[in-house]
Amino acid sequence: MKYKAIMIGGSGAVGSNVLEGLFKSESCESVISLGRKILDLSKFAGNTNKCNQEIVNFDDLAANWSLFSGVDVAFCTLGVGQPSKVSREEFWKVDVEYAGNFAKLCADAGVKYFTLLSAVDANHDSTMYYLKAKGIIQERIINSGFKGVFLFQPSLLVTDEARYGFVQQFTQFAFPLVSPFLPSRYHQIHVNELGQSMVNRSELALSNKEVGVIEFLTYENFKKYAHIHHAKIVS
Repeated sequence: MKYKAIMIGGSGAVGSNVLEGLFKSESCESVISLGRKILDLSKFAGNTNKCNQEIVNFDDLAANWSLFSGVDVAFCTLGVGQPSKVSREEFWKVDVEYAGNFAKLCADAGVKYFTLLSAVDANHDSTMYYLKAKGIIQERIINSGFKGVFLFQPSLLVTDEARYGFVQQFTQFAFPLVSPFLPSRYHQIHVNELGQSMVNRSELALSNKEVGVIEFLTYENFKKYAHIHHAKIVS
């Protein structure tokens, strides 16, 4: 049995790797990528012909409700790249409202499994605004009625290129020196592994026909699922 996927956030560092994982997957029949602009798919490996790109207005995502029909799995990697550079209102709109509206449309359309890119220590009771907001969107998705919800909570994301200048470049250099002394959930993860892990976990849920599963995944889970060799999805 082939499956259909839908996602938002495909232009980001993690989202682009989720897309590539779907393009490479033999089980993924098609993927709908919703965004503000068309992505250059020539930069991706795998079968990019299975991708249907749709330009959407995230303030009125419900106008695209017909796109959600017949979809099996959803991925949300949408988020403000540098929360400290925008207002709280803008951060909330993107990371909570847009993500929440996407999840609701997915749930209403009967999407089975939902995977969210969150953050380590996200908690709706946190005193830190960023972690509190991430915790709130997690709760909204958990309560949306999916058969399975997978909440990926990375700490430092490692990329091949420094997206945000010297500070990120220095952090990616220095953090691995101290991370061995921290709990494993704070260890850095490369976006390639994280994106593949998100795809593999969803495919495993489909293969096993999992029901009622809610998982909070951190570093050790990322490493585990990034390299699993699961059985092909069967009906």
